[in-house]
Amino acid sequence: MTFFARILLSVGLTGFFLVAHAEGAAPAKADPAKGSAIYNGVCVSCHGADGNSSIPSNPKLAQQHPEYLAKQLAEFKSGKRANAVMMGFASALSEDDMRNVGAYLGSNKAKPGFAKDKESKVILATLRQMNRNQFHFINLFKVNVEMTMYKVEMVKISLGLIHV
Repeated sequence: MTFFARILLSVGLTGFFLVAHAEGAAPAKADPAKGSAIYNGVCVSCHGADGNSSIPSNPKLAQQHPEYLAKQLAEFKSGKRANAVMMGFASALSEDDMRNVGAYLGSNKAKPGFAKDKESKVILATLRQMNRNQFHFINLFKVNVEMTMYKVEMVKISLGLIHV
């Protein structure tokens, strides 16, 4: 092997090992059982059993995308999303805890319900129409049968009806 070939081989291997080391270990797989313990210890009082809140101001979390839920918890913890109550709870969670809670809630079935006020029904109908028209940005969360006031606010913000 020539000197030049040895140099190329050593640079290539060094680069490979640096990239492999920089990526690190993959995050631990989410554990719904651990998420259940965390959720039932704190979150259940506001968001209901299995994530099916019956309180309009507290969203149903059952059957949401686990990644979406973990992202929202991380944003509450960082202060990117402003809510003093949620920031207090989220600040006690690690990234693994957030993924575990998301996995638990994502595995639960959302119970059917319905929108109780006219504004929620109009927004829900608009979302359904937008979804039929292939506007995928709305698919940040699954539209449950019941549209809670929390989701109404998020939709208004994303549609530019409320400026934050």
